[in-house]
Amino acid sequence: MQQPWVRVALALPLADLYDYRLPEGMEALIGQRVRVPFAAKEMIGLVIEKPEQPAYEESSIREVLEVYDDLPPMPSDWIEFGQFAGSYYQRPLGEVLLPSMPPPLRQPKAYTGARSAGGPVQRLLKRQASAAKKATKLAAKTAKTKAVAQAQEKEPPKPTLVERPKLSEAQQAALDHILAIDGYRTVLLHGVTGSGKTEVYLHAAEHVLAQGKQVMVLVPEINLSPQLQRKFQERFPNEQIAVMHSSLSDGQRLAAWVNVQTKQANIILGTRMAIFSPVQNLGLIVIDEEHDPSYKQLDALRYSARDLAVWRGHQLNIPVVLGSATPSLETWHHAQEGKYDVCTLPQRVGELAFKPTFEFIDTRKERLHEG
Repeated sequence: MQQPWVRVALALPLADLYDYRLPEGMEALIGQRVRVPFAAKEMIGLVIEKPEQPAYEESSIREVLEVYDDLPPMPSDWIEFGQFAGSYYQRPLGEVLLPSMPPPLRQPKAYTGARSAGGPVQRLLKRQASAAKKATKLAAKTAKTKAVAQAQEKEPPKPTLVERPKLSEAQQAALDHILAIDGYRTVLLHGVTGSGKTEVYLHAAEHVLAQGKQVMVLVPEINLSPQLQRKFQERFPNEQIAVMHSSLSDGQRLAAWVNVQTKQANIILGTRMAIFSPVQNLGLIVIDEEHDPSYKQLDALRYSARDLAVWRGHQLNIPVVLGSATPSLETWHHAQEGKYDVCTLPQRVGELAFKPTFEFIDTRKERLHEG
């Protein structure tokens, strides 16, 4: 027998979940989005429970207007993660989960407007299909031009290979320690600037990706994303990377979200907001420059993405790597107490292996210019 009741989280500053009735013939799964009436307006919420009986009089309960199945239901561990964040940071569940989604997925007009065309996900898929078709034609044309050019050359061009730097002893020891972890453990990768922490991230990610799992890498600032994205693209040219940060357009955020939720992207790279991405099979979390205060959000849901990442790793039973040359006080304390493992990279490597020189200048004897 169909269960006619659903309990829905809405993005409202109220701690309650809201009961609605499913019309006859309509079905909804936990984790699916639904469009429901609330007061004089319509909102999109998330199904959290399917109770046997509603919490209020049946006659006062309104009906669900529409169920959206254009994406798989949100994973149960993602909902549990949101429940922990809401409880720990004292925020209603709806104001944790719904704002983390791209705006098109939580705006009723994106589905009911005159130009909705089946909703934002369907419009996205149509654009991607059209772009893929054009790219295929362009690639075929380019390949034909290259074939003609190569036929005229005496020697075919040699393929360019990206040379992988050799790990130092300290880097190899840190990598071995991370790969030896079975289950959850937080590792502080304490390395001076230029010691090659990123290369350790890349090698650890390679191992996790080979197991068919996803990797999440967080950076504190948006301007660091392109640099790290380029390194991951060079190392993993066949892997799709989902980039998430606040400077992306709504369409770009939606594309990244869909790629993660549908398991098309195995590498998630972003700022603090990426911690709420709907991962399906996460195997490693990396927090670069974990000491940076930018991991803390100071409006709406006030949270620390670094602390949530540690809890997320514990929840999913996977390793968490915190990288820094100057660890935060709380991270260093946990390391000293034995709650976190510590791997040290004491020396610079590669082109940055030189030792900096310092000179003390007594400015008291210098002439001041404009103060």
